[in-house]
Amino acid sequence: MRLKLLLSAALLSLSVSSFAQGPWLYDSVSMGAGYANDYYYGLAQGTKAFTSGTDWDLAFQTTVFGEPSFNATVRANHARKGVEVFTLHLQASTHFGNMTPADTVGRTGSDNQLFNVDTSWGTGAFYQNRRPENAFDYGWGAYDMTTHYLNGDSLYLIKVGGVSYQFWLEQYISYPEDSISYKFHIAQLDNSNSHTIKLYRTDPAGSYDFSNRLFAYYDIASNNIVNHEQGPRSSWDMLFTKYMTPVPGPNGIQEYEVTGVLMNLSREVAKVEHLNPDDINAGNYQNYTRSTLIDAIGYDWKTFVNPGPNGYYQLNDSDSYIIKSHNGNGTDYWQLQFTRFDGSSTGDIVFRKRLLTTVGVAEINNNKPAAISIAPNPANNQALLMLDAQTTASAQMLITDMAGRVLRQEALNLKSGINAFSLNTANWPAGIYAVQVAAQGWKLSSRIVVAH
Repeated sequence: MRLKLLLSAALLSLSVSSFAQGPWLYDSVSMGAGYANDYYYGLAQGTKAFTSGTDWDLAFQTTVFGEPSFNATVRANHARKGVEVFTLHLQASTHFGNMTPADTVGRTGSDNQLFNVDTSWGTGAFYQNRRPENAFDYGWGAYDMTTHYLNGDSLYLIKVGGVSYQFWLEQYISYPEDSISYKFHIAQLDNSNSHTIKLYRTDPAGSYDFSNRLFAYYDIASNNIVNHEQGPRSSWDMLFTKYMTPVPGPNGIQEYEVTGVLMNLSREVAKVEHLNPDDINAGNYQNYTRSTLIDAIGYDWKTFVNPGPNGYYQLNDSDSYIIKSHNGNGTDYWQLQFTRFDGSSTGDIVFRKRLLTTVGVAEINNNKPAAISIAPNPANNQALLMLDAQTTASAQMLITDMAGRVLRQEALNLKSGINAFSLNTANWPAGIYAVQVAAQGWKLSSRIVVAH
């Protein structure tokens, strides 16, 4: 099912239950010695699913276009497998399968190395080459207005396990639903062991289904597609894992391996510092600003004290987190406090949690509209309105300023899958504009900020 980005007031009414927050409940996860495992944790049910952190090298985004952070991105397993990614600035259609040692000379230095960003699932290593001013650019490839696919012609060098590979992400196929997939090519640097892979969101042969996962995963050495996340997205809120983050070093900012918590999509987190966690309740939890960044909890809730053989981790007992989550029928607000971290010997992490309050969904329209996305936002001279439609439809687009004056009104013919429409904002006065797209049975609204 396609995730709706926005539900307007006409489609959604909320009823807030009034009850005292629940009792503190203690729980834990064990990542294993050396933090060997990834742990997916669900707050409501206490669900835990763990899997080896080294069973994949590349992760291909499979969330539906239009969802937060969707960039058709590919992430690399830097922290677990030591995967290194370099941009070669070579045309893949010409050089893939014909590589020579000279092709990599001077191209594997730090200036060419790419890393995942730890604040957004949609900003993987292969998204880093994008030109932010071009809404059609996805780093590894560009959006084709005719086919509605993303096409790539960039050649990359991937190093993992002491072996170097050449990699070409050729295409993201966006529709129809049963054909959504990535097509890529990979071979060793000497042009041996070449493979062409078509990785589907849902395999037509029934071998796998990643439609309810964040990513589909791929192990290079075995040439296997891996179901790393184990359970559906709805089953977890927090991922206990190892990842890379930029930190100041002796030679400037450098990527550093850390152990911490990354959040699932559509979760929000407020960190409350220097306050007794028991003083937070259903009456004041909204007073704290929440973040949608996936590293909003991150790794710095613990401090290593007295480095050396007698070192230990210290936690601040006046810090806690308020987490906005989902329960299937509405929204839960949880409070979480870490109480123990045992380090790499066991990877054990102990915490307590309690439910502060629940916001229940009283009424939701059963129609299944498209998802909408506008980028860049804020925009300067041009923006791209993208719609992910479930079916073909005739729609109307209406753009107005905040005074209600109409800037643009246009009929849209939507196809099933990704649709893109260019918005020329060069002559629009700087400001905020309302964008509405409506078809029979549904209506979506968004906003675009124009800043010249």
